[in-house]
Amino acid sequence: MYCQFDIFSAQMQDYAVLIVCLVVAAIVGFLVLSYFVSNNKIRGPLKMPATVFVTAVSVLFFLGIAGVILVVLRRAAKAA
Repeated sequence: MYCQFDIFSAQMQDYAVLIVCLVVAAIVGFLVLSYFVSNNKIRGPLKMPATVFVTAVSVLFFLGIAGVILVVLRRAAKAA
């Protein structure tokens, strides 16, 4: 079946640099936000939501890495 959204299509390749820039900007923004949260630079009503957001993203990132490691180890054990 034909899929209209293909990440390798010519239309998506036109925006490859934009997508990379947005991903890098999101990573840098998260690092800055986590710096502000960890050093108590955020005050007032934004402190709690920022702390929850940084904690949730950090936990999801850790679980993603741990999941990839477990999948690789399981495939290596099946191959052996």
